[in-house]
Amino acid sequence: DDKSVASLFFNPQIRDREARILNFFLKYLTIPEERKKLKLRDPERYNWHPRQLIAQLASIHVRLFRTNPAMWIEACVADSAYLGGSPSILPECVKVLRSLSLLPEADIAELQVLHERVGEARKVATEEEEEFDDVPGEFEDPLLGTIMKDPVKLPSGSILDRATILTHLLTDQRDPFSRLPMTESDIVAEEELKERIQTWIGEQREAVRQKKMQATAGEDMDVS
Repeated sequence: DDKSVASLFFNPQIRDREARILNFFLKYLTIPEERKKLKLRDPERYNWHPRQLIAQLASIHVRLFRTNPAMWIEACVADSAYLGGSPSILPECVKVLRSLSLLPEADIAELQVLHERVGEARKVATEEEEEFDDVPGEFEDPLLGTIMKDPVKLPSGSILDRATILTHLLTDQRDPFSRLPMTESDIVAEEELKERIQTWIGEQREAVRQKKMQATAGEDMDVS
């Protein structure tokens, strides 16, 4: 059934990548300025059916969201390119789907809910990071300035978050620093750095929690 098949997409190795790929193609199929780049003079000759493709990609989003809402929201939040560069992908997709009646209304509404919940989750994550003390430079992604979740070393020796470089490689098969050819197989995981980042995040979260508890206790004691 749909759920058993969809569950296969939640393997940690491929989940976030699937979200990036879906959003990458939907960007060029739904954002008005991007859609212009895909116009063909003779689409039938190339078997080009963008409406069908949009419906299929949107359906995958909906089915994965239904299968495991929390994990799929997390995967979409991890897609920094979607959130940072084109946060209107899903709303634009909803507009196209509705205007052309490409999917049942229930599916379209669910896609809108996904967009809203991804936005809420990202806002919470961003607010949490803003409460952290100064982030060590080595913990930050040099391209995005965000805390890395899964740092990897590139052939040039530079370190990026895995999500950042995989998104980059979707459109440019070159090391963003040296500009030399590279593929995903050239990436080397930085496990020791990842462990230090996770430890630091845990310490920061505990520090924030303690501050909030102290602030609440102070308010409770202030009876004047």
